[in-house]
Amino acid sequence: MKAVPANSSPNAPAAADDDAWHFEVVPYFWLASLHGTTGSDVRIIGVDESFGDVFDNLKFALMGAFGARKGRFVMQADTEYVSLEDEGATPGPFFSDVTARIKMFIFSPQAGYRLYSDPDKGASVDVLGGIRVWHLSTEFDFGAGILPANQFDASRNWVDAIGGLRGTTAISEKAFVTGNFNLGGGGSKFTWQVFGGLGYNIKPNISIIGGYRVLDVNYQKDNFVYDINQRGPIMGLGFRF
Repeated sequence: MKAVPANSSPNAPAAADDDAWHFEVVPYFWLASLHGTTGSDVRIIGVDESFGDVFDNLKFALMGAFGARKGRFVMQADTEYVSLEDEGATPGPFFSDVTARIKMFIFSPQAGYRLYSDPDKGASVDVLGGIRVWHLSTEFDFGAGILPANQFDASRNWVDAIGGLRGTTAISEKAFVTGNFNLGGGGSKFTWQVFGGLGYNIKPNISIIGGYRVLDVNYQKDNFVYDINQRGPIMGLGFRF
C-alpha cells in the first residue's frame, strides 16, 4: 500500500495546502498470494500459493508506508519484508521433496509533484518517480530420490527505476477513494504495481484504509529467475501529523 497523500483526506484541515510540512505513517498488512516461478535455470520451482498457504508458511512480516508533503512537493516510501518457508513433494522421481525458504525485502522511495489539488473536495493527483530496491534470498533443500539430496541457495539485489501516478478524492464527509500505479524496470526486465482502495476518517488525523494491491516483477539474470506476481487485499491504518 502506498501512503495516502499527507492531509489529502476529505477531513483534512483547510490549511492543508499551506507551505508547512505534513506527514503520514501507514502500518499495513497485505494478504497477498504468490504466483509464478523462481530458482535457477536448471532448478525452476513453480509458485502457486494462496494467501492461506502464505500465511501458514509465514515466519515474519513487516510492512509500512511513509508520506510527506510541503506545498506541491510530495514524497513517499514503502517498505515490505517477508520471510516464508514451505515444504512439499516434487514432480518426477529425481527428488522426493523440497523445502523452500524465501526472504524478500522491498523498499520503494519516490518523490514528485502535485499536479492537481482541490482541498474543498478532498481531491488531489500526484505524479511520482523513484526507485524500487529489491533484496531476495532463496534456499531449496531437495530430498533424495533417484538423485542424492542436494541444496541450492542464491541471493540477489537489484534496483528498478519506477514512475507513476496516485490520486485521492472524497466520496462523503469522512470517506474517500484512493489509488496509484507505477511501472518500470532496469535491474529486472519489468515491474509494475497497482493499488485501489477505500478510506474512512475515524478521526481528523486517523484513517482506516482497505483495498486491493498487485505487485509484479520479472527478474532473470545470471542463471537466476524470480518471475512472481503478488496480489491480494490490503488493510492499513493511517496517522497524519
